[in-house]
Amino acid sequence: MRYFRLIVVAIFLLIPLCAYCSEVQMEKEKPKVKQIPHPDIKSVKPAKPQIPQEYKELEKMYNQYWGFIMKKEYEKAYAMESSAYGKSNPYAKENYENMLLKNVNMTAVTALNVKKMNEKEVVLKGNYYYKIGPLKSVRPFSDKWIQEEALWKHVPTDGQFKQ
Repeated sequence: MRYFRLIVVAIFLLIPLCAYCSEVQMEKEKPKVKQIPHPDIKSVKPAKPQIPQEYKELEKMYNQYWGFIMKKEYEKAYAMESSAYGKSNPYAKENYENMLLKNVNMTAVTALNVKKMNEKEVVLKGNYYYKIGPLKSVRPFSDKWIQEEALWKHVPTDGQFKQ
């Protein structure tokens, strides 16, 4: 009977010990999840523009054009379109209003670099910054420009922003 009591006591002592050991083992086997911070727009380093000096006038026109778009001065923006576009497309305010989705508010546009296609045609790559309600974001895009009589003119493309 004495041995029976010792066995019962030993079992009662071993049960919690086994439970503790299995918890320790499970903790060791758990995969370590690396926590990645969720950056917001303030923590992202802005890209640095690399516009060659020969295209500084183009950069000025680019900023002026997108400034008109952001201020909703669409007639002024239309005046900066290429002559080929102007001949085949009469001014239509809704074309400019529909560049972005209805709930998207463009806040800034930055030219980052220029890719020369030929002597009078370039593609300006940049970022546009926008808000959808409280959410702020940035998206890269390409913008085509052509030189007409020493002036840079914008060449619109269908679906430039709506994707």
